Amino acid sequence: MTVTFESLRAGDTIEGPQFAVSRESIRLFCDASLDYNPLHLDDDYMKGNFGKTNFGGSSCTG
Repeated sequence: MTVTFESLRAGDTIEGPQFAVSRESIRLFCDASLDYNPLHLDDDYMKGNFGKTNFGGSSCTG
């Protein structure tokens, strides 16, 4: 069955290969999406006030 964006609803799940999130996988995603925002990649940037999340850490930890 082919899933289209239009057919997705809140709570739907999509089956696919599992992978571990790592610095390398984040870097590959940044490369693919051309999203090089420092909050994804720069540990020092995330130590500042801007990088704090509601969860008590940064959005990207190693």
